[in-house]
Amino acid sequence: MASAAALVAMVAFVFVFASPAAVVRELAIFLSGAMIGVWYDRTTEADDGKAGNEEEVEERVVVVQKDDASVARSLARAIATIEASAVNPGEQGWTRWGVKNEVEVWFKIDRRTGVKHSLGVATVEAPLEATLKALEDETCKRHYDRQWKRTTVLRECAPDALEQALGVNGVSTFVVRRDEYVAIFPTQARDAVVAYARLETESVGVLALTSLDDGSCPVDPAYVRMHIHCGGYRCERIDATKTRVTSLVALDPKGSVPKSVVNFVAFDRPMALARLRRTTVVMQPSLWGRPSTPRNNNDDDVQAIEAALATLLLADADPRGAGWTREPSSDFDGIQVWFQKEKFALTRGVVRADVRTVYDAIDTGTTKLDRMREASKSLREPLATPEKFDSGRLVRARPSPRLWLGYKAVFPTSPRDALLAITDAVDPVSGTRVRWSTSIKPPSGGPFATPDPPRVRMNVVVTGFILRPQDNDHTHVTALSMVDPAGGLPPRLTLRLAKSRAKQIATVRTLVDELKARRRTAADDSSSQLVVVGPPTMATASSA
Repeated sequence: MASAAALVAMVAFVFVFASPAAVVRELAIFLSGAMIGVWYDRTTEADDGKAGNEEEVEERVVVVQKDDASVARSLARAIATIEASAVNPGEQGWTRWGVKNEVEVWFKIDRRTGVKHSLGVATVEAPLEATLKALEDETCKRHYDRQWKRTTVLRECAPDALEQALGVNGVSTFVVRRDEYVAIFPTQARDAVVAYARLETESVGVLALTSLDDGSCPVDPAYVRMHIHCGGYRCERIDATKTRVTSLVALDPKGSVPKSVVNFVAFDRPMALARLRRTTVVMQPSLWGRPSTPRNNNDDDVQAIEAALATLLLADADPRGAGWTREPSSDFDGIQVWFQKEKFALTRGVVRADVRTVYDAIDTGTTKLDRMREASKSLREPLATPEKFDSGRLVRARPSPRLWLGYKAVFPTSPRDALLAITDAVDPVSGTRVRWSTSIKPPSGGPFATPDPPRVRMNVVVTGFILRPQDNDHTHVTALSMVDPAGGLPPRLTLRLAKSRAKQIATVRTLVDELKARRRTAADDSSSQLVVVGPPTMATASSA
């Protein structure tokens, strides 16, 4: 009776003094008996008919920035979850799905949200240290993690706080950061503010993260702030050259997400290990810390050249695994066309000529391959680069020139420029030739230090060719163009430029035909001017 009277009194109070929304909220709190200091605003969204009539619940929590000890306790729980799931997933409620691409896949359904969580296990052909480096290296991450966009560190925390919460030493990284992820059609892009740490012992390394309600990073309207319950990798040394890697992702995407997208993400997370396996093989020299020659004074530029080569080789070896999407409708005359992020282009096809002829055609036809170029200037001296690349498989063919290139303006944008190093290398065993270019740091002074207005300096991630001999008369060509025009180009214009780059192999075929024609003409001219000197004929002998 007392509680009933209290209920009547409370309802009367809020009906008189509060809004209808407040009435509902106060009544719900009273009935639950949970007078807590955090308010939840639950909203239901439709998910465009693709996931039934499911409800999406968004929690808006007003918080203050947490101290390092509180953050450490949250992260310690995530690390414990990763450790337990890696040792015995079955006991932690995971159900084994099977094996694909040499990755063992497990799933678990979150009973509260219905979201499918995923766990993957694979063996990586790399030492423990190299595997951990690959997982954290942004160049590698671009290849094995299709959904990751960028990471911003918000603040650093004291490693001692996490070591105290875990009861062990070995924490080398402990930060609060914001991770951004690309949008998967038809959903909006996601981000998460997480506590992240790297913990390393003699035989095991753990990279773990968990969402943190940190008031220091407000939600960007362009993103939906998802909640990562637990995520990361556990890497265990098998021997000097192999590492067992377990990946775990348990999250709530928030907002409106079709089931098809949820299932795609859940399955793609373990498949990142398959892409990681390929990435570590291609990028071994830089990851293992064993470059073929001593470093020189151009460390940053040399590292950029090696990273660009690794990107080119990985795209050639496994385009789909490197995040490229095939566009069959754009294929023509036996040439495959691939795009990435609607601004990068990859093409693959066969040219009817030997490798040397194709290489010479490319070398002499740069202006036709790059029609937007309007000016070119060489810096004073070539870049000092290693003699060998790719674990010694590729040998540098000639010095690497440093060039400034100016590009025409495309209405309504400004003209562009770029500072590049161009590198040529050859595989003496197979005869494969590789030619690639990438942006380098500008000189500290002089005319090329900054672009002259109104030019905007582009970032050339990598452009280049791989020429692989098939026989004496046919060469397989891979052409890659990953250029960030910078300066806020309209998406339609960026895509148009990417599609124009997808015609490079067709241009190479034309250049080869023109080179062959010039060589035939030169040979005919030379033969018509020859004077044959030989033994006397019957006529000359008799006259003598």
